[in-house]
Amino acid sequence: MKTVTKSWLIKRGACQDQVDRFTQLYPKGMLLTRENVWICHKAGLDVIWAACHMMTKEQRQEFILFTVRQRQPHLVELFTSIGLKEHATQIKNLRFDTSKEAQAAIPILNAARAAARDTMGAARTATDARDAAWDDWDTAWAAWTAARNSWGILDATDAAREQQIEWCIAQMARG
Repeated sequence: MKTVTKSWLIKRGACQDQVDRFTQLYPKGMLLTRENVWICHKAGLDVIWAACHMMTKEQRQEFILFTVRQRQPHLVELFTSIGLKEHATQIKNLRFDTSKEAQAAIPILNAARAAARDTMGAARTATDARDAAWDDWDTAWAAWTAARNSWGILDATDAAREQQIEWCIAQMARG
């Protein structure tokens, strides 16, 4: 059974806040069990980050495909709701059964993201004098995420996040 320790987290570049929280929970390290993973998650630790650092390259690719397939219907709903039906249709028609298909989808997803950002920017310009913040990608993406989450679409902190964690646990159990 694998063990996670403070030094393991530090070696892989974990944030100090995450290292401190982990150390408070498990000062001597933690056996990697389903129960312990859920305890860490409920304590606010980013267990998916840790899981990704334990995965092989192939497992990470599988995880990305799993996550994209999981979110695809929500993306379609999101792009439809903001009037970007052409992008919604393109996203709906994407296939993510292989890494090659996922790679081919990247330009389509990036174009959809840019169109959504432009749409959100245009909407904000009409009502918000702070449109200059859209020049800063981090601020724009944070605003976009907040708007998306306020619609209740693509809420990865609940059921979707739990499915991801269970997927990660299953992968770690396989070795």
